Amino acid sequence: MGAPGVRLALTPLNWVTYQGAAFQGNVFAQNVNRHGFRWDLSSSNGYFSIHELMFRTNQGAGVSSLPGEIKVGGWFDTVPDQNAAASQPWNYGFYFVADQALYRVPRPVSTPAVDGSGKQTPAAPSTDKGLGMFTHVGFAPQNSSFMNFYIDVGLNYKGLFPTRDNDVLGVAFAYGHLSNNPQENEGDSFPGYEMLLEATYQIELTSWLTLQPDVQ
Repeated sequence: MGAPGVRLALTPLNWVTYQGAAFQGNVFAQNVNRHGFRWDLSSSNGYFSIHELMFRTNQGAGVSSLPGEIKVGGWFDTVPDQNAAASQPWNYGFYFVADQALYRVPRPVSTPAVDGSGKQTPAAPSTDKGLGMFTHVGFAPQNSSFMNFYIDVGLNYKGLFPTRDNDVLGVAFAYGHLSNNPQENEGDSFPGYEMLLEATYQIELTSWLTLQPDVQ
């Protein structure tokens, strides 16, 4: 559902970026906001704001070390929540995201390159094929969030099979802790947590079409 907002992104250094955004907090129900243009930027509808710092390592052409990216952020929601405690009329959360290459397939070089003095130059940069890992972690208050803690971790490998350079195989595990809030659970039995195992394989059929079966 659409909501008006503003977004700002700044990159003061080539290895760090700040991103922030603020939006109308309450987008209304779909049967009320039928076309996504019921905009009301008043305090009674609240505001949703999210801010993030992104750090990059070993990026760009010619870098021999393995690239990585880390994101640290938080969100704040001032939409009144009838289920929240009276002392906390707003909600918030924090998150951490990390993506790191663990191995890159070297680019084949038939003949070592030499400079004008006859010295061998550094090896050609690696390809984008190889193994990588990722993780996401999130926190939110237990008394105002249905899921107050979440973490996932996984591995992906691009170009695992010969002649399939752009295919990606991935496996992941996720865990989410559920808040034991009677108003949220509406009297149902409380499971405590949810866990997930997942495997997927993204197949490049053509340059413009992919197929990605997924098992959970």
